[in-house]
Amino acid sequence: MYIINELGENDGGLGAAEFSYPFGEVGDEPFVGDFDGDGIDTVGVRRGDRWYLRNSLTPGYAEIVVDYGMAGDLLVVGDWDGDGRRTPGVFRSDEARFHLRFSTTTGPADVDFLFGESGWVPVAGRFGP
Repeated sequence: MYIINELGENDGGLGAAEFSYPFGEVGDEPFVGDFDGDGIDTVGVRRGDRWYLRNSLTPGYAEIVVDYGMAGDLLVVGDWDGDGRRTPGVFRSDEARFHLRFSTTTGPADVDFLFGESGWVPVAGRFGP
């Protein structure tokens, strides 16, 4: 991982990494989120249907491993239930269906729904106040 805080010492530029450590493997899909509700985003990677999450910006193995989704699903991470913790979600493009999990544990979707069209790319965020 090579992490730059754009609002930090790099003044919005691509300067030296503020954090740099090995995590994941070549081909993994990286993502960020606050997985433990402490207000600090940390890193995760997805490999196939397995998600590997860290709760600190330090080297080491995944602290949380979650099996979720299927090959070909597009990953999306968000606070789906408003508890302050980001959890896994996937967008199954061929169905235009979201499948969202409310915890960082292996299991079925807590909610799923149709939205968009096949081929769309999912984006998560807090878009309101």
